[in-house]
Amino acid sequence: AVIDVSKAGDEAGDSKAQEPVDNGGVTDRYYWSQTLQDVTIYFPIPAGTRGKHITCDFTMTTINVGLKGKTPMLKGNLEK
Repeated sequence: AVIDVSKAGDEAGDSKAQEPVDNGGVTDRYYWSQTLQDVTIYFPIPAGTRGKHITCDFTMTTINVGLKGKTPMLKGNLEK
């Protein structure tokens, strides 16, 4: 899996302007594309955000991505 934390205002980070590719989708907090081998998730991150402000936690069964102190942009259980 690839997680792209694009800056807000960047063309790649503007989820409203993005069309999902390869069986992906769009939500109000992120968009993604997927193939049989890979899933790529794109999150719009405010300009000036430093890496230490981003949380990204994976386990074998869960995912949690967001900004420290904020509601997670993506949080949930992973399917087998």
